Amino acid sequence: MKKLLICLLVLSICAGIVACGEETPLESGDLVISFLSVGKADAILLKTASTSILIDTGYDTSAGIIADAMAREGIEKIDYMILTHYDKDHIGSASAIMTHYDIGQVYLPDFVTDSDEYHLMMDALHDCHISYQKISENVEIRLPEGATLTLNPTALSPDDENNHSIITSLRWGEFSCLFLGDALKDRLKEYENIDTSSYDVVKLPHHGNYYKKLEEYMTTVRPAHAVVCDGEEREVEEKLFAMCRDLGITLWQTDAGDIRLIYRHTEGVYRLTQE
Repeated sequence: MKKLLICLLVLSICAGIVACGEETPLESGDLVISFLSVGKADAILLKTASTSILIDTGYDTSAGIIADAMAREGIEKIDYMILTHYDKDHIGSASAIMTHYDIGQVYLPDFVTDSDEYHLMMDALHDCHISYQKISENVEIRLPEGATLTLNPTALSPDDENNHSIITSLRWGEFSCLFLGDALKDRLKEYENIDTSSYDVVKLPHHGNYYKKLEEYMTTVRPAHAVVCDGEEREVEEKLFAMCRDLGITLWQTDAGDIRLIYRHTEGVYRLTQE
């Protein structure tokens, strides 16, 4: 069954590569973030002129969608892969992507779990000789253009994998974006003690779930935009819509299609579009 799954993922990736052409290279002051429509799951591509980053890989059926997006952006190598936690809707296509693309460095949360997706991922890391690190302390990635990504792991027990999510912040000039993985109340409370600075865009945790601590945190952070990676598997909670309305936050949902953010550092402006 695993061999059949890998074969299907290979075919999906190859089809995606053939179907899409290469896009004009970015200028040195540009950043593109693509929040991909992969259902109730996370798969987020970041690209500057020099560096490509993939945060999570969606389901085991998401490889072709990721391949399409990489081809559209002219990405042939993933310099950094960040897997926030080990749920199947975050690492499902990790083994296929690792097998068929050049990966520079992978960052993982510091625990183990017993699932097919986890074992396939670890096998791919070893078989493809990919450098990886299970992080227990902050990791800072400085990109050549001046952007900085900070990866924050948790000290919480991995009993709840969502609360063991790596949280990633990105800052470049005046622009900032926060990726909360699937952080629930305890994890967000922990992170709140580290970072209460403002962000322009926040990728919300857990696919449209609302909880009081999230509203408290968003009230402090006050982003202009929030992105929820949702799908038909589960509807976004009405309280989340109400939270965004009350706080004046524009809510974007990947259920309606890929969300593409372009930041032009030289002009100091960013915009979001839905495709």
